[in-house]
Amino acid sequence: MKRRQFVLFTGAAFTIVPLASCGDDDDDDDDNGGSAGTSAGTNGSGGSGGGGACSDDLMATSTIDDAHDHAVTIPLSDIVAAMPGTFTFSVVSGHTHTIDLTAADFASLKSGGSVTKTSSVETGAIGAHDHDATLTCA
Repeated sequence: MKRRQFVLFTGAAFTIVPLASCGDDDDDDDDNGGSAGTSAGTNGSGGSGGGGACSDDLMATSTIDDAHDHAVTIPLSDIVAAMPGTFTFSVVSGHTHTIDLTAADFASLKSGGSVTKTSSVETGAIGAHDHDATLTCA
């Protein structure tokens, strides 16, 4: 079992704070998200303080809602380019979510701040819900 699968599997049993880090977890699994199309998701607000400038892809885990969480990866190239975009979370329980990042969000990340976003609302077998994710470069 890969580390990401273990964390997603066991994470549902515990309430954890959102995790985020810049770095490589040596997991070459490509289902952690990345740039995607458009979304009707809701936007969160930028944060500040802590962390440092990103030097690698940013990987984050959402809050747990309906007994599951999701992972998202923001490529370093997108952080450096600071182009607004939509990023897709990993598929869990047959669904996924998206978050929208703005140029201001990328500026906050690049200056060592944190950004908390609320994902798009997804409906389905487990009911309508969303997740929060806090993005911070370590």
